[in-house]
Amino acid sequence: MKSEELTLERMTDKDVDEFLALEKRVSVPKIYNPIVTAEEALEEIRDNELFFIQKGSVVVGTIAYQKKPDGSAYISNTSVVPEYQKQGIARAAMWMMLSIIGSAPRIWLVTHPENVKALNLYTSLGFVVEKQVENYYGDGEPRLVLAKRMDSKRQKAKTALEFIILILEKYGFRWVITGGFATLAYGVDRPLTDIDIDIDTNKDDPKFKEFITELAPQVTQPLEHLVNDSYDNYNMEITVGGVVIDICPMADLKVMDKEKKEYVPFYSGFPEHEVVEFEGLQLPLLSKRLIIENKEIIMRDEWDARDIAGLKTLQK
Repeated sequence: MKSEELTLERMTDKDVDEFLALEKRVSVPKIYNPIVTAEEALEEIRDNELFFIQKGSVVVGTIAYQKKPDGSAYISNTSVVPEYQKQGIARAAMWMMLSIIGSAPRIWLVTHPENVKALNLYTSLGFVVEKQVENYYGDGEPRLVLAKRMDSKRQKAKTALEFIILILEKYGFRWVITGGFATLAYGVDRPLTDIDIDIDTNKDDPKFKEFITELAPQVTQPLEHLVNDSYDNYNMEITVGGVVIDICPMADLKVMDKEKKEYVPFYSGFPEHEVVEFEGLQLPLLSKRLIIENKEIIMRDEWDARDIAGLKTLQK
């Protein structure tokens, strides 16, 4: 059965009434005080980047952020109507919002200390409690300030990986990380550049086409057929928080056999791999042997040569 795509649609002034109706549906005494007047709603729309969360054609919640003068980003609103809760919608919307916000040095939000579901979600996404402020909104109730700091390339890569892993798991794909990022994760000293992911599927798989559709907001290069002296493959590119992720369906990846002088499949079945920890994530990396084999085929620059030497040292 085809899954319904989750999207974020930017609100405008004409959406005041629909926004107010949603606020009434998500109100929770003490924990979440809704906006109740048209004037407040209009101010919220104009002062924030405020979005409807849509599942297919149905509006199921709202999410918003503000860019602050200090360069930080404040997630000022996250809500899902009761009948659509416990479906992973808030988590998916948060990942989409983090992708939209990009590389802000600090991303923060505020929630009630008794809002256990929200706290569990935010902490699972890497937010940490900075402080508790009494009477934060002037309603007599305390609030917790949580923040996620994005001040290193490794942290940005972790956030991008968490985003794409969530979607890969949703579609039940098997996958491996290859190339330079896998080499880095194995422990070779090299720059952190893009992330290469090969998925155990083919370009014509209907499930893969659904997967591509869901990634549409992040796509910076659509799926293309690429052919050069070393490769014949299909590749697409997404960008999440400034981190580029290259995605390739395994079944369509062919490499040049220099003896036969023709392209042959690089993979025969799901490849050998190792699970390696990176910033708290357990990542399936293409085996060192196959990365070396791949890089010996392409040998584009000195970094390929260094990667091969570093991986061979690790194999000893």
